[in-house]
Amino acid sequence: MNTLQINFGERSYPIFFSHDRLEKLPDNFQQQFAEKQLFFITDTIVAGLYEEKIRNVFKSLGRRIHVIIIQDGEDFKNLTTAEKIFTELIEQGADRKSVIVGFGGGVVGDISGFVASTYMRGVPFVQIPTTLLSMADSSVGGKVAVNHVLGKNMIGAFYQPKFVYIDDIFLRTIPRREIICGLAEIMKYGLILDKTFFEWTAANYEKFFSFDKAVVEHAIMRSCELKAQVVEKDEKENDIRAILNFGHTWAHALENLGEYRILKHGEAVFLGMLAASHVSWMNYRLTDKEFKEIEKTLLNFLKEILADKDITQFLDSVTWNRIWNKMLSDKKASHNTLRWVVLNRIGEAATEENIDPTLVEKSFVYLKSTIQKTDHVIHR
Repeated sequence: MNTLQINFGERSYPIFFSHDRLEKLPDNFQQQFAEKQLFFITDTIVAGLYEEKIRNVFKSLGRRIHVIIIQDGEDFKNLTTAEKIFTELIEQGADRKSVIVGFGGGVVGDISGFVASTYMRGVPFVQIPTTLLSMADSSVGGKVAVNHVLGKNMIGAFYQPKFVYIDDIFLRTIPRREIICGLAEIMKYGLILDKTFFEWTAANYEKFFSFDKAVVEHAIMRSCELKAQVVEKDEKENDIRAILNFGHTWAHALENLGEYRILKHGEAVFLGMLAASHVSWMNYRLTDKEFKEIEKTLLNFLKEILADKDITQFLDSVTWNRIWNKMLSDKKASHNTLRWVVLNRIGEAATEENIDPTLVEKSFVYLKSTIQKTDHVIHR
Protein backbone atom coordinates (compact mmCIF):
# COMPACT_ATOMS: atom_id res chain seq x y z
CA MET A 1 0.00 0.00 0.00
CA ASN A 2 1.40 3.39 -1.03
CA THR A 3 1.05 6.45 1.20
CA LEU A 4 1.23 10.18 0.53
CA GLN A 5 1.53 12.51 3.52
CA ILE A 6 -0.30 15.85 3.38
CA ASN A 7 1.57 18.28 5.62
CA PHE A 8 -0.46 20.77 7.64
CA GLY A 9 1.50 20.73 10.88
CA GLU A 10 -0.54 19.16 13.67
CA ARG A 11 -3.40 18.62 11.18
CA SER A 12 -1.28 16.57 8.76
CA TYR A 13 -2.76 13.34 7.49
CA PRO A 14 -1.99 10.44 5.16
CA ILE A 15 -3.61 9.35 1.92
CA PHE A 16 -3.55 5.58 1.59
CA PHE A 17 -3.63 4.12 -1.92
CA SER A 18 -4.68 0.50 -2.32
CA HIS A 19 -6.12 -1.87 -4.91
CA ASP A 20 -8.93 -4.25 -3.92
CA ARG A 21 -7.80 -4.37 -0.31
CA LEU A 22 -10.86 -3.14 1.57
CA GLU A 23 -10.26 -5.80 4.18
CA LYS A 24 -7.36 -3.61 5.38
CA LEU A 25 -9.60 -0.58 5.88
CA PRO A 26 -10.67 -1.43 9.46
CA ASP A 27 -7.01 -1.54 10.53
CA ASN A 28 -6.68 2.18 9.73
CA PHE A 29 -9.70 3.00 11.85
CA GLN A 30 -8.56 0.75 14.68
CA GLN A 31 -5.20 2.53 14.85
CA GLN A 32 -6.74 6.00 15.12
CA PHE A 33 -10.27 5.52 16.42
CA ALA A 34 -10.41 2.48 18.66
CA GLU A 35 -13.85 2.07 20.24
CA LYS A 36 -15.25 5.26 18.69
CA GLN A 37 -18.60 5.27 16.89
CA LEU A 38 -18.32 5.40 13.09
CA PHE A 39 -21.01 7.13 11.03
CA PHE A 40 -20.75 6.44 7.31
CA ILE A 41 -22.49 8.97 5.08
CA THR A 42 -23.14 7.70 1.57
CA ASP A 43 -25.65 8.03 -1.26
CA THR A 44 -28.29 5.70 -2.66
CA ILE A 45 -26.08 4.51 -5.52
CA VAL A 46 -23.00 3.66 -3.44
CA ALA A 47 -25.12 2.13 -0.68
CA GLY A 48 -26.78 -0.19 -3.17
CA LEU A 49 -23.40 -1.39 -4.41
CA TYR A 50 -21.22 -1.43 -1.30
CA GLU A 51 -23.13 -1.02 1.98
CA GLU A 52 -23.30 -4.76 2.66
CA LYS A 53 -19.63 -5.24 1.75
CA ILE A 54 -18.50 -2.43 4.06
CA ARG A 55 -20.59 -3.76 6.91
CA ASN A 56 -19.06 -7.21 6.45
CA VAL A 57 -15.55 -5.76 6.35
CA PHE A 58 -16.06 -4.01 9.69
CA LYS A 59 -17.49 -7.12 11.32
CA SER A 60 -13.88 -8.29 11.58
CA LEU A 61 -13.41 -5.66 14.31
CA GLY A 62 -16.60 -6.55 16.05
CA ARG A 63 -17.68 -2.94 15.61
CA ARG A 64 -21.05 -1.69 14.53
CA ILE A 65 -21.12 1.09 11.97
CA HIS A 66 -23.98 3.48 11.40
CA VAL A 67 -24.87 4.22 7.76
CA ILE A 68 -26.68 7.39 6.76
CA ILE A 69 -27.93 7.39 3.17
CA ILE A 70 -28.65 10.57 1.19
CA GLN A 71 -30.01 11.09 -2.31
CA ASP A 72 -27.53 10.97 -5.18
CA GLY A 73 -26.76 14.15 -7.12
CA GLU A 74 -25.29 17.64 -6.85
CA ASP A 75 -28.77 19.14 -6.46
CA PHE A 76 -29.00 17.41 -3.05
CA LYS A 77 -25.76 18.95 -1.75
CA ASN A 78 -27.56 21.61 0.29
CA LEU A 79 -28.55 22.66 3.78
CA THR A 80 -31.78 20.64 3.63
CA THR A 81 -29.81 17.42 3.20
CA ALA A 82 -27.29 18.53 5.83
CA GLU A 83 -30.11 19.10 8.32
CA LYS A 84 -31.42 15.58 7.71
CA ILE A 85 -27.96 14.21 8.42
CA PHE A 86 -27.68 16.28 11.62
CA THR A 87 -31.05 14.95 12.75
CA GLU A 88 -30.03 11.35 12.19
CA LEU A 89 -26.70 11.88 13.98
CA ILE A 90 -28.48 13.30 17.01
CA GLU A 91 -31.11 10.55 17.01
CA GLN A 92 -28.42 7.86 16.81
CA GLY A 93 -26.44 9.35 19.68
CA ALA A 94 -23.41 10.71 17.85
CA ASP A 95 -21.15 12.59 20.25
CA ARG A 96 -17.94 14.63 20.02
CA LYS A 97 -15.83 11.49 19.83
CA SER A 98 -17.82 10.00 16.95
CA VAL A 99 -16.19 9.78 13.52
CA ILE A 100 -17.92 10.84 10.32
CA VAL A 101 -16.87 8.96 7.19
CA GLY A 102 -17.62 10.36 3.74
CA PHE A 103 -18.10 7.23 1.63
CA GLY A 104 -18.89 8.21 -1.95
CA GLY A 105 -18.10 10.72 -4.65
CA GLY A 106 -17.46 14.44 -4.47
CA VAL A 107 -20.95 15.39 -3.34
CA VAL A 108 -20.86 12.92 -0.45
CA GLY A 109 -17.35 13.97 0.53
CA ASP A 110 -18.21 17.67 0.48
CA ILE A 111 -21.39 17.42 2.52
CA SER A 112 -19.91 14.85 4.95
CA GLY A 113 -16.98 17.15 5.62
CA PHE A 114 -19.29 20.12 6.05
CA VAL A 115 -21.38 18.18 8.57
CA ALA A 116 -18.25 16.99 10.40
CA SER A 117 -16.87 20.54 10.60
CA THR A 118 -20.04 21.88 12.22
CA TYR A 119 -21.57 19.02 14.22
CA MET A 120 -20.85 19.76 17.90
CA ARG A 121 -18.33 22.35 16.60
CA GLY A 122 -16.27 19.71 14.82
CA VAL A 123 -15.82 15.95 14.99
CA PRO A 124 -13.20 13.69 13.32
CA PHE A 125 -13.66 13.11 9.60
CA VAL A 126 -12.41 10.47 7.12
CA GLN A 127 -12.73 10.34 3.33
CA ILE A 128 -13.26 7.14 1.35
CA PRO A 129 -13.79 8.39 -2.21
CA THR A 130 -15.49 6.11 -4.73
CA THR A 131 -15.31 8.07 -8.02
CA LEU A 132 -12.36 9.04 -10.18
CA LEU A 133 -13.03 12.74 -9.61
CA SER A 134 -13.14 12.41 -5.83
CA MET A 135 -10.05 10.19 -5.74
CA ALA A 136 -7.99 12.52 -7.93
CA ASP A 137 -9.24 15.83 -6.57
CA SER A 138 -12.05 16.59 -4.15
CA SER A 139 -11.09 14.23 -1.31
CA VAL A 140 -7.75 16.03 -0.90
CA GLY A 141 -7.18 19.50 0.54
CA GLY A 142 -9.93 20.01 3.10
CA LYS A 143 -12.49 22.07 1.17
CA VAL A 144 -15.96 21.10 2.43
CA ALA A 145 -19.22 22.81 1.54
CA VAL A 146 -22.83 22.74 0.49
CA ASN A 147 -24.46 24.66 -2.34
CA HIS A 148 -26.93 27.53 -2.13
CA VAL A 149 -29.58 28.21 -4.75
CA LEU A 150 -27.59 31.33 -5.70
CA GLY A 151 -24.18 29.70 -6.02
CA LYS A 152 -22.06 26.58 -5.69
CA ASN A 153 -20.17 25.83 -2.45
CA MET A 154 -21.24 29.14 -0.94
CA ILE A 155 -21.55 27.68 2.57
CA GLY A 156 -18.53 25.77 3.81
CA ALA A 157 -15.19 25.59 5.56
CA PHE A 158 -11.63 24.32 5.35
CA TYR A 159 -11.63 21.15 7.41
CA GLN A 160 -8.97 18.48 7.03
CA PRO A 161 -9.74 14.75 7.31
CA LYS A 162 -7.85 12.44 9.62
CA PHE A 163 -6.97 10.29 6.63
CA VAL A 164 -8.09 9.49 3.09
CA TYR A 165 -8.39 5.88 1.92
CA ILE A 166 -8.34 5.46 -1.87
CA ASP A 167 -9.05 2.02 -3.29
CA ASP A 168 -9.43 2.15 -7.05
CA ILE A 169 -11.52 -1.04 -7.10
CA PHE A 170 -14.58 1.20 -6.72
CA LEU A 171 -13.96 2.49 -10.24
CA ARG A 172 -15.05 -0.88 -11.62
CA THR A 173 -18.67 0.02 -11.00
CA ILE A 174 -18.86 3.68 -12.01
CA PRO A 175 -20.29 4.61 -15.43
CA ARG A 176 -18.31 6.00 -18.35
CA ARG A 177 -19.78 9.45 -17.73
CA GLU A 178 -18.19 9.54 -14.27
CA ILE A 179 -14.81 8.51 -15.68
CA ILE A 180 -15.00 11.49 -18.05
CA CYS A 181 -15.80 13.77 -15.10
CA GLY A 182 -12.72 12.55 -13.25
CA LEU A 183 -10.55 13.03 -16.30
CA ALA A 184 -11.49 16.73 -16.29
CA GLU A 185 -9.75 17.31 -12.97
CA ILE A 186 -6.83 15.08 -13.92
CA MET A 187 -6.38 17.08 -17.13
CA LYS A 188 -6.56 20.26 -15.07
CA TYR A 189 -3.54 19.29 -12.97
CA GLY A 190 -1.51 18.74 -16.10
CA LEU A 191 -2.58 22.04 -17.62
CA ILE A 192 -1.78 24.13 -14.56
CA LEU A 193 1.24 22.32 -13.10
CA ASP A 194 2.79 19.60 -15.25
CA LYS A 195 2.90 19.65 -19.06
CA THR A 196 4.35 16.14 -19.21
CA PHE A 197 1.42 14.82 -17.16
CA PHE A 198 -1.07 16.62 -19.43
CA GLU A 199 0.47 15.06 -22.51
CA TRP A 200 0.63 11.64 -20.84
CA THR A 201 -3.07 11.84 -19.92
CA ALA A 202 -4.00 12.95 -23.43
CA ALA A 203 -2.15 9.94 -24.83
CA ASN A 204 -3.58 7.42 -22.36
CA TYR A 205 -7.12 8.54 -21.54
CA GLU A 206 -8.81 5.68 -23.46
CA LYS A 207 -7.14 3.23 -21.06
CA PHE A 208 -9.20 4.61 -18.19
CA PHE A 209 -12.35 3.15 -19.74
CA SER A 210 -10.86 -0.34 -19.82
CA PHE A 211 -9.57 0.16 -16.25
CA ASP A 212 -5.88 -0.17 -17.00
CA LYS A 213 -4.61 -0.54 -13.43
CA ALA A 214 -1.18 1.04 -14.00
CA VAL A 215 -2.63 4.04 -15.86
CA VAL A 216 -5.38 4.66 -13.32
CA GLU A 217 -3.07 4.36 -10.32
CA HIS A 218 -0.49 6.71 -11.81
CA ALA A 219 -3.13 9.32 -12.71
CA ILE A 220 -4.68 9.34 -9.25
CA MET A 221 -1.38 9.42 -7.37
CA ARG A 222 0.13 12.11 -9.58
CA SER A 223 -2.98 14.28 -9.28
CA CYS A 224 -2.88 13.96 -5.49
CA GLU A 225 0.84 14.77 -5.44
CA LEU A 226 0.34 17.89 -7.54
CA LYS A 227 -2.57 19.08 -5.44
CA ALA A 228 -0.60 18.45 -2.25
CA GLN A 229 2.24 20.63 -3.54
CA VAL A 230 -0.20 23.52 -3.81
CA VAL A 231 -2.46 23.14 -0.77
CA GLU A 232 0.46 22.61 1.61
CA LYS A 233 1.69 26.08 0.67
CA ASP A 234 -1.71 27.74 0.83
CA GLU A 235 -4.31 25.82 2.80
CA LYS A 236 -7.05 28.47 2.78
CA GLU A 237 -6.71 29.85 -0.75
CA ASN A 238 -5.11 33.18 0.09
CA ASP A 239 -2.60 32.88 -2.74
CA ILE A 240 -1.37 30.06 -4.99
CA ARG A 241 -4.22 27.63 -4.22
CA ALA A 242 -6.46 29.75 -6.45
CA ILE A 243 -4.85 28.18 -9.53
CA LEU A 244 -6.70 24.95 -8.68
CA ASN A 245 -9.84 26.79 -9.81
CA PHE A 246 -8.73 26.83 -13.44
CA GLY A 247 -11.92 26.72 -15.52
CA HIS A 248 -14.07 26.54 -12.40
CA THR A 249 -15.50 30.07 -12.48
CA TRP A 250 -17.10 29.15 -15.81
CA ALA A 251 -17.98 25.66 -14.59
CA HIS A 252 -19.70 26.74 -11.38
CA ALA A 253 -21.77 29.32 -13.26
CA LEU A 254 -22.91 26.72 -15.81
CA GLU A 255 -23.72 24.17 -13.10
CA ASN A 256 -25.79 26.69 -11.19
CA LEU A 257 -27.66 27.90 -14.28
CA GLY A 258 -28.57 24.28 -14.94
CA GLU A 259 -29.77 23.95 -11.33
CA TYR A 260 -27.13 21.23 -10.80
CA ARG A 261 -29.25 18.79 -12.84
CA ILE A 262 -28.00 19.20 -16.41
CA LEU A 263 -24.19 19.23 -16.25
CA LYS A 264 -22.10 17.15 -13.93
CA HIS A 265 -19.19 18.98 -12.33
CA GLY A 266 -16.48 17.41 -14.48
CA GLU A 267 -18.44 18.10 -17.66
CA ALA A 268 -18.77 21.74 -16.71
CA VAL A 269 -15.04 21.84 -15.91
CA PHE A 270 -14.16 20.62 -19.41
CA LEU A 271 -16.25 23.47 -20.87
CA GLY A 272 -14.76 25.92 -18.39
CA MET A 273 -11.17 24.90 -19.13
CA LEU A 274 -11.70 25.36 -22.86
CA ALA A 275 -13.11 28.84 -22.28
CA ALA A 276 -10.36 29.72 -19.79
CA SER A 277 -7.71 28.51 -22.24
CA HIS A 278 -9.24 30.74 -24.90
CA VAL A 279 -9.10 33.69 -22.48
CA SER A 280 -5.43 32.88 -21.87
CA TRP A 281 -4.78 32.85 -25.61
CA MET A 282 -6.73 36.10 -26.14
CA ASN A 283 -4.69 37.62 -23.32
CA TYR A 284 -1.49 36.83 -25.28
CA ARG A 285 -0.22 34.24 -22.81
CA LEU A 286 -0.73 30.97 -24.64
CA THR A 287 0.81 30.58 -28.07
CA ASP A 288 -1.32 29.59 -31.03
CA LYS A 289 0.28 26.14 -31.01
CA GLU A 290 -0.40 25.55 -27.33
CA PHE A 291 -4.01 26.69 -27.56
CA LYS A 292 -4.64 24.43 -30.54
CA GLU A 293 -3.11 21.51 -28.61
CA ILE A 294 -5.41 22.14 -25.66
CA GLU A 295 -8.43 22.64 -27.91
CA LYS A 296 -7.82 19.39 -29.78
CA THR A 297 -7.41 17.43 -26.55
CA LEU A 298 -10.46 18.85 -24.77
CA LEU A 299 -12.69 18.42 -27.81
CA ASN A 300 -12.09 14.67 -27.60
CA PHE A 301 -14.18 14.75 -24.42
CA LEU A 302 -16.59 17.53 -25.34
CA LYS A 303 -17.78 15.60 -28.39
CA GLU A 304 -19.05 12.90 -26.08
CA ILE A 305 -20.45 15.28 -23.50
CA LEU A 306 -22.33 17.20 -26.19
CA ALA A 307 -23.92 14.01 -27.52
CA ASP A 308 -26.44 14.49 -24.71
CA LYS A 309 -29.33 16.51 -26.16
CA ASP A 310 -30.34 17.88 -22.76
CA ILE A 311 -26.85 19.36 -22.36
CA THR A 312 -26.72 20.92 -25.83
CA GLN A 313 -30.22 22.37 -25.49
CA PHE A 314 -29.29 23.85 -22.14
CA LEU A 315 -26.04 25.33 -23.44
CA ASP A 316 -27.88 26.82 -26.42
CA SER A 317 -30.13 28.65 -23.96
CA VAL A 318 -27.27 30.23 -21.96
CA THR A 319 -26.69 33.88 -22.80
CA TRP A 320 -23.68 36.05 -22.04
CA ASN A 321 -25.58 38.23 -19.58
CA ARG A 322 -26.82 35.22 -17.63
CA ILE A 323 -23.44 33.57 -17.28
CA TRP A 324 -21.62 36.85 -16.57
CA ASN A 325 -24.03 37.79 -13.78
CA LYS A 326 -23.70 34.32 -12.33
CA MET A 327 -19.90 34.58 -12.42
CA LEU A 328 -20.04 37.86 -10.53
CA SER A 329 -21.98 36.13 -7.74
CA ASP A 330 -19.24 33.50 -7.38
CA LYS A 331 -17.72 33.31 -3.90
CA LYS A 332 -14.32 34.20 -5.36
CA ALA A 333 -15.58 37.53 -6.75
CA SER A 334 -14.81 40.70 -4.80
CA HIS A 335 -16.49 44.05 -5.48
CA ASN A 336 -17.60 42.82 -8.92
CA THR A 337 -13.99 41.89 -9.73
CA LEU A 338 -13.13 38.34 -10.65
CA ARG A 339 -9.77 36.69 -10.07
CA TRP A 340 -9.23 34.68 -13.25
CA VAL A 341 -6.98 31.69 -13.51
CA VAL A 342 -5.06 31.74 -16.78
CA LEU A 343 -2.30 29.70 -18.39
CA ASN A 344 1.05 31.30 -19.09
CA ARG A 345 1.85 28.07 -20.91
CA ILE A 346 0.81 24.45 -20.63
CA GLY A 347 1.95 23.39 -17.18
CA GLU A 348 2.09 26.88 -15.66
CA ALA A 349 -0.92 28.79 -14.35
CA ALA A 350 -1.31 32.25 -12.82
CA THR A 351 -4.08 34.48 -11.50
CA GLU A 352 -5.14 37.73 -13.11
CA GLU A 353 -7.68 40.32 -11.96
CA ASN A 354 -7.32 42.86 -14.75
CA ILE A 355 -8.73 40.99 -17.72
CA ASP A 356 -11.06 43.09 -19.85
CA PRO A 357 -14.61 41.63 -19.64
CA THR A 358 -14.92 42.07 -23.40
CA LEU A 359 -12.19 39.44 -23.82
CA VAL A 360 -14.14 37.11 -21.57
CA GLU A 361 -17.26 37.73 -23.64
CA LYS A 362 -15.31 36.86 -26.81
CA SER A 363 -14.31 33.59 -25.19
CA PHE A 364 -17.97 32.91 -24.40
CA VAL A 365 -18.83 33.52 -28.05
CA TYR A 366 -16.00 31.15 -29.03
CA LEU A 367 -17.31 28.50 -26.63
CA LYS A 368 -20.87 28.78 -27.99
CA SER A 369 -19.60 28.60 -31.55
CA THR A 370 -17.46 25.56 -30.77
CA ILE A 371 -20.41 23.80 -29.15
CA GLN A 372 -22.62 24.46 -32.16
CA LYS A 373 -20.16 23.20 -34.75
CA THR A 374 -18.76 20.24 -32.82
CA ASP A 375 -19.60 16.84 -34.28
CA HIS A 376 -21.37 15.02 -31.49
CA VAL A 377 -19.63 11.71 -32.01
CA ILE A 378 -19.31 9.28 -29.15
CA HIS A 379 -15.96 7.47 -29.12
CA ARG A 380 -16.10 3.85 -28.04
